[in-house]
Amino acid sequence: MIERMDHVGIVVDDLAALPGSRIAYAGFWVRLAAVALDALILWAVVLAIGLAVLAVRIGSGAQELVLAIGVAISWLYFSFMESSPGGATFGKRAFRLQVLTADRMQRVGFLRATGRWAGRWVSSTVLLAGYLMQPLTARRQALHDLLAGTVVVARGKRPRVLLAVVVLCLAPLILAFLLGGTLKVAELLGGR
Repeated sequence: MIERMDHVGIVVDDLAALPGSRIAYAGFWVRLAAVALDALILWAVVLAIGLAVLAVRIGSGAQELVLAIGVAISWLYFSFMESSPGGATFGKRAFRLQVLTADRMQRVGFLRATGRWAGRWVSSTVLLAGYLMQPLTARRQALHDLLAGTVVVARGKRPRVLLAVVVLCLAPLILAFLLGGTLKVAELLGGR
């Protein structure tokens, strides 16, 4: 950790510990709501592009192409948006959150945002443990934040409709997952 000397000579390892500091790290539920909203946005975009690709290119390799396009869109969306002057994706902006560097509390660059995006894959392994550790860390960092050296801070009060947004955003994703799983099982049983 980087130690900093505040104006009265006290050494601190966290900028939030400085007297008069107003840094509020984003909590688990608001971050879940933001990522759910981002997932819904990405799902809609990739679905539209995927349907167009499948309409034009029916046959072998079409699903792999759609998957590759989806991964590229996800990477570009998160990396460009989080390294932009606003420092947030549309989901984070809706909840007044911003991604900053952990050491200097500054805007992240594109490479760090890319590292944070790649770290999400690591956070997703082993039963989402990298995400579930977030409430247990002092600065509310998930594993991908720790790997990339970032924090997510709250910039003002969040909307009160937090739970409703989480439910509304997660419901279509869960439905799509279940539907996709059902179709896959039917495909396997049908011998395709």
